[in-house]
Amino acid sequence: MRKDSLLSKHAKTFYWAGLFLPKDTLKKCSHLYDFCRTLDDIADQKKELSFKKKQFKIFKTKFKKKNSSLPVIKNIWRLIEKENISKKIILDLFDGIESDLKKTVRVTGKNNLLLYSYRVAGTVGLMMAKILKVKEKYSLIGAINLGVAMQLTNIARDVIEDKKNKRFYINHDFNSIKKNSSLPVIKNIWRLIEKENISKKIILDLFDGIESDLKKTVRITGKNNLLLYSYRVAGTVGLMMAKILKVKDKYSLIGAINLGVAMQLTNIARDVIEDKKNNRFYINHDFNSIKKNIQMADKFYLYSLNSIRNIPIGFRFSILVARRIYRQIGYEILKEKNIRNYNKAGKVYVSKIKKCVQTFFSLIDFVQILCTKKKGEKNSNLYLIIKKKINLYERI
Repeated sequence: MRKDSLLSKHAKTFYWAGLFLPKDTLKKCSHLYDFCRTLDDIADQKKELSFKKKQFKIFKTKFKKKNSSLPVIKNIWRLIEKENISKKIILDLFDGIESDLKKTVRVTGKNNLLLYSYRVAGTVGLMMAKILKVKEKYSLIGAINLGVAMQLTNIARDVIEDKKNKRFYINHDFNSIKKNSSLPVIKNIWRLIEKENISKKIILDLFDGIESDLKKTVRITGKNNLLLYSYRVAGTVGLMMAKILKVKDKYSLIGAINLGVAMQLTNIARDVIEDKKNNRFYINHDFNSIKKNIQMADKFYLYSLNSIRNIPIGFRFSILVARRIYRQIGYEILKEKNIRNYNKAGKVYVSKIKKCVQTFFSLIDFVQILCTKKKGEKNSNLYLIIKKKINLYERI
């Protein structure tokens, strides 16, 4: 098989698995993939819609006329004839791809979604089964089902990207993803949501945070927006983790959010150079801004300490250790003293010796919160800021 085939270039996992097939079968699979990939590329290329439609029409005409000047068409016709593949299957695939050639693609209803998934992926599963010499009708239907399942998985995975391209196969909400996905990661998170009584709104807050990073240039202005972003991408995770650890106390759940936010602020302070390369500007690239960010993180580390007392004792120490070591990253950054040293230092880490020291201090923290009475419940400024846009009590 050609090393420059589209299969070897763009589908490395399938290509690797295919190496365990007989050579002739792998070659046929490669020809099928090349044809399907060529069709996909016509629909997905970053060109004007009119240009894509024209290219699609030309390619479809060449296919119908068995134009042998194109190797991809010559090879697919050999497959059709040799493996007794109905031309109607290929035309179904063409119909599926053509339905994506619109300014806005909107699939409504389960039946239309399944029809679309059959056309763009079930057809491929069926043709692959033919290549693998499957004869039994029940098994051929199973191959279609597998193709459809994979397409539904892709749709669930690519909701945000598809939305950017004005393609709406399912609604941009987590319920739709749940209903239309066979992804284990989605199934598992829903099990957690239902078992640990985690509000769906927390997950949607996390989606909002990740989506805000999907821009050519990300620029966050002001402390409030920075804290809101940090809550969405990390405070949500802290809150869900606390739920998994069976924390019930509202004050402690807010403390878990504070710890997540503190860790995110530390990451932001550490990754200024790397983020700048990726056109992400969470804080300014000057040492004063980095220092202020670390000081703000430090407040949230302090806010989180007392709330850890309500975490089950078996998990408490490991969280105290993580808190201490992450906090130390900020202190290591401050030792650089100026932006020149910071730029030279690269990504800052905590040495093994210092991790041991922080682990010892965590032991002191553990004893302290075990032996002292609970202090007055004091909310961080974060709570007040988030309250304006997000009702934390609905999440907690």
